[in-house]
Amino acid sequence: MKALLVGHLSPSLAPAVGFSAGEEQLAEAPGEHYRDRLAVLAEALTDWEVEILPFGPGPIFTEAVPGSLSLPRDAGDPVVLPAAGPLLVEMGHDVGHDWGRRLWAVNREEDLVGRDLTVAYSTARPLKGPDATSNTDPHLGLRPVIEEPDGLIAHLRQLSHRQLPLADPRPREVDLRPGSGAGGGAAAWLMALGARAFPTAQLLADHLGLADRIGRADLVILATPHWHSPDLAESIPIYAAEVAAERAIPVVGVGFRSSLSPHEQAQWGLQGLHLARDPERLGQLGRRVAQTWSGFTPG
Repeated sequence: MKALLVGHLSPSLAPAVGFSAGEEQLAEAPGEHYRDRLAVLAEALTDWEVEILPFGPGPIFTEAVPGSLSLPRDAGDPVVLPAAGPLLVEMGHDVGHDWGRRLWAVNREEDLVGRDLTVAYSTARPLKGPDATSNTDPHLGLRPVIEEPDGLIAHLRQLSHRQLPLADPRPREVDLRPGSGAGGGAAAWLMALGARAFPTAQLLADHLGLADRIGRADLVILATPHWHSPDLAESIPIYAAEVAAERAIPVVGVGFRSSLSPHEQAQWGLQGLHLARDPERLGQLGRRVAQTWSGFTPG
């Protein structure tokens, strides 16, 4: 029996836009690698041939896609982008961090226009609109920063009036495009300069051959720390459930916290969901999954 263990169990890499935003975080220990928790879980799946496939943003993405960059998920130091060559930048739901303005402050736009630029957005929320990133948590204060007279949105409007050889000379509505709110508006800024934009899950799946790996498995074990619908709407690992459903491969979820009803679990493509109270119980969780599915016959 073959199982594909896909995703991650690192709260620091998970979106926190719903219930999990106020939950006690099961933070990683100093020096803990995102593979460590998956390895503990896989080791407990006795009698199964388990392939571990980390699938997520940040360091997972940059290690899987050589040459790519990921914007920090905290304020951090300003990021100076490479001066030449193709550029692929992953960025997520970093509300409160005005990466759009921070990037344009330290990078010459003239050096970016006309290059092969790609944005991997780990949130599909736009920069403006009812479902914008700035509306998900008003206490973080991103909206005043991006909307003030010298803020990012005003700057995006001015780009079409500058003498830049933009591929789209009228990037006026870029802040309404899906994913433009990623990285606190950094995605919108790069899109205005001509970057192509794709969901992180799609780019990662193509690069890792996710569909083929799922097709070779009898069971997909989908790991994500929090199972709450608002978070899952922003989740990268949940993409694997969609791919598995297309191939009629059963999916069982594992994690630490859930507010999903059985009906909601089915809506998200799960045939079961198993939880551990904390990382120290991942071995028990793995044995429970193995026992539950021990009599499963692939069909």
